[in-house]
Amino acid sequence: MTIRANRQAYLVQVEGSSALNGVELAQHDAMEILDETIVIKACSQSHYPLIEMPKA
Repeated sequence: MTIRANRQAYLVQVEGSSALNGVELAQHDAMEILDETIVIKACSQSHYPLIEMPKA
């Protein structure tokens, strides 16, 4: 997934664990994503909302 210019995304790892662009996220971790292509890999059964919006 690519977050386009002038856009941002926010991901919250609600359950399980994942790696986002190689950065490991455990349960309850969160990450802000700006202007980049992201690759999400679930490391265990995972649930995470990803919210994309205009940059503030």
